[in-house]
Amino acid sequence: MDNMESITQRFIGLVRPLVGGRAVYVADQDAIITASTDPGLIGRRHEGARVAILSSQVVRISQHDLPQYPGSGEGVILPLSGPDWRGAVGICGTPAEVEEQGNLLRLCLTQHLERSALAGSQLYKDYRQRLLQLLIYGECPGQELQRLCTLLGVQLQFPMRALVLSSGGRSMIKDGSLTALLIDRGFINPQRDVYGVEGDRFVLLRYAPPPEPGEPTIARQLYDLVREHFMVEPVLARGEACEDYLGLCASYREANWLSRLGQGYRDMSDRAQEAQYLLGQVDPGACERLIGPIYRDMRHQFTGEFEDIISTIELYCTGEGLAAAAGQLHIHKNTLIYRIKKVSSIAGVEKESAFVKEFFLRLLVQYHRQHTRKP
Repeated sequence: MDNMESITQRFIGLVRPLVGGRAVYVADQDAIITASTDPGLIGRRHEGARVAILSSQVVRISQHDLPQYPGSGEGVILPLSGPDWRGAVGICGTPAEVEEQGNLLRLCLTQHLERSALAGSQLYKDYRQRLLQLLIYGECPGQELQRLCTLLGVQLQFPMRALVLSSGGRSMIKDGSLTALLIDRGFINPQRDVYGVEGDRFVLLRYAPPPEPGEPTIARQLYDLVREHFMVEPVLARGEACEDYLGLCASYREANWLSRLGQGYRDMSDRAQEAQYLLGQVDPGACERLIGPIYRDMRHQFTGEFEDIISTIELYCTGEGLAAAAGQLHIHKNTLIYRIKKVSSIAGVEKESAFVKEFFLRLLVQYHRQHTRKP
């Protein structure tokens, strides 16, 4: 933790624009003013602060009280106390006019000091980990979430999305060097984002405004940074952006699932990878009821060329284009189009969107692999 003097000086800098030109000051345990919006007060002993610290009571100084408090002016002085600090915060002005501001200043400064004491400690890490788990596992947001955000100084801002990164065995995740790099390069804002290690993966729940047209995504930039800085081929997976806590939990599930597909950059905004994710969520029983009859009908209608049809569907779903798929199959592009239309007709999806058609085709391929897998 920084010393109290440096912390209170930063605090005074933050509140200076908010107090309407009034003098605000902070005194240490000896009632010496160490920080103030009025530089002329720094270094002075304040009798009102001494009384507030010794009595642990708010001291209100009106015009007629000034003889009792040499060197003081009108105002309100409020005591401060914590595990590692004592002192007082004061604001100048008629007590009735400034007491509400003084109470708010004490609350804010106390939180400021508590966060500074917490930062870097094991307790701070534990609190961050608990906040991460509340969000990624979908526990109902409530008082605990609010308390942790307050203690950590985090203000969650939507839209957000989940990023999950695996390092391929390097220690950069657990030794903290990855976190330090991402904070230093501006990929993590500790006052807005939530991050931590879950299992062997680094998880970042990050504010996700839309990118500027033509610019690479933040996630892609982060992936390139990790690969170049640590000289590894990492896995980085990006879930969908979301507008609420429930969606954030879903975004994490997406990114975590995609991160297990192997090295490289994975993104739910990629149609093929989204389809892979959705395929992975299909219940086997539901797949049998939906795809089983269609699959058996295909085997019957395509007797003698069924394997060619399956190969056609697989290459069509790679997304490399009709001409490339036809070239690998050594058939004319029109033949490939005919086969896909025929399969779509059998499946009853010929009038559906391109995504729905492709999803059904991928389900057929998955079903075929499961039922032709050698023991």
